[in-house]
Amino acid sequence: MKLNYGSRCCEFYTEENLRVPAGYPADTVAYAIRRLFQTEERVRYDCTLRSVRLRLIARGGSQEQRVRYVVPAPRMGFRSGYCEITAVVDAEGIRVQAFRKRQALPAGQQEEAVHVFAGPIRKKAKAERNGEAR
Repeated sequence: MKLNYGSRCCEFYTEENLRVPAGYPADTVAYAIRRLFQTEERVRYDCTLRSVRLRLIARGGSQEQRVRYVVPAPRMGFRSGYCEITAVVDAEGIRVQAFRKRQALPAGQQEEAVHVFAGPIRKKAKAERNGEAR
């Protein structure tokens, strides 16, 4: 699926072996995550901007950044609490790896629509760049 924000665009996909908590069907969670990324402007803006920046600074080498989005559960169609989505952003786009349900926000966070936690940019392993399995 393509995500667009203004003139920026990136690919979006969930991994086939998406990690979800017990009691939640993986296909339902994947659908809720896709809907969130389509409708939530702040998330779309953040991931397309990160992908474009990584595309511009890559210069032949592959780089990626791990990102966590924490959103109120009702925005994704769940009853209460918060949902944490872990993804990897690279030059091609965003790849969702895991979904976790939380009862409360991480310590020290204020009530907002969406929280974004980004890790440092790191180089992909040589085997991944060459298309080999891990």
